[in-house]
Amino acid sequence: MDAKQIRQFIVLSETRNFSVAAQKLHLSQSALSTSIRKLEEEFDCQLFHRTSRGVNLTVAGQAAAVELRAAAVSLRMARERARLALAGDGNTLRLGFVGTAVRTVLPELLARFCGQYPQIKLELHESTNSQLIERIRAGEIDAGLGRLPTESNSDLAFTHLLDDHLTIALPQSHPLAENEEVTLAQIAPHPFIHYTGEVQAALAPLIDALFEAEGLTPNITHRAVQVQTVIVLVEAGLGLSLVPASLAKRFSPQVAVRAISGIEAPRLNLGLINLRKGETHLYSCFRDSALGWKQQRSQMAG
Repeated sequence: MDAKQIRQFIVLSETRNFSVAAQKLHLSQSALSTSIRKLEEEFDCQLFHRTSRGVNLTVAGQAAAVELRAAAVSLRMARERARLALAGDGNTLRLGFVGTAVRTVLPELLARFCGQYPQIKLELHESTNSQLIERIRAGEIDAGLGRLPTESNSDLAFTHLLDDHLTIALPQSHPLAENEEVTLAQIAPHPFIHYTGEVQAALAPLIDALFEAEGLTPNITHRAVQVQTVIVLVEAGLGLSLVPASLAKRFSPQVAVRAISGIEAPRLNLGLINLRKGETHLYSCFRDSALGWKQQRSQMAG
C-alpha cells in the first residue's frame, strides 16, 4: 500500500462511484478497479460492496477508512515538515483571534499545531472581530480565528470549525433566572448590556436585528467591547445580555444561563478567516491542523 492507493481509496469512498472517482484521479476506470482490488487483497477483506448503482463501504471498509484518512493526513504533514525544515527557523505565522476563542477552541488548536509543526513560530494578536478582519486586509496578520462576518466579504475565505449560538446571561439573583427559558419580550424592560457596535461587529447587529424582528427595543444601560467584559458586568448585577453559549461552562456561579424562548437561537459560526488571494503556506499548515482537530472532535462526539 502506498500514498496513491490511500488517496484512491479515499476518493472512491467519498464519490461511491468508480467512474466519477477515476475522473477525479485522472485514471482509467479499469486501472482504479485493479488498484482497489490489490488493496483489498493486501487487507485480506472486501472494503467495498459493488452494486449496479455504485459502491458502498463495507463494515471493514468503514473501519479502514478512519485509519487511512488519518494516514493521509500524516503523510501530508510529513511532507510539510520536510519543506519547513529546509526553510530554517524563520517561519512565523501571525494569527489573530477574538477573546471568545481563548475560552473555547484556541488552546486545543495551538497545542495540536505546535506539536505537529514545532518549526513554525506563532505570533498571536487578540482583537475584536471587526479589527481582526481589518488587520487581515491590511496584511498585518496572516489569518484570524473569529466569527463569520455578517456583511458581504467576497475577498475573505472562512473555514468553519465550531457551531455556537446565542443564549441569555443574567445575574443568578435576577427574577427571570427562575425560568428555564426567557423570551425577548421579557428581557426588553430590564437593564440590558449591549456590545459597542463599531468594534464588535459580529454580535451587535445580530442582536439588534433580533429585537427589531420582534418589534422590541432593549433597555440599553451599558455597552462593552468584549464578550468577557459583558459577562463581568452581568456578574456584577448591572443587567443581562445575550452571549455565545460556548462560554457558559466558564461562567461564575453568579451568572445564570437561559435559552431564548419563542425564536430559534441564532447560530454563531467560529472559524478561521483569511484573504482568498495570497494564502500563505504557513497558514495552510495551520488550517489543515485545525480541520484535523475538527474531524477528531466530530468522531469523539459521534
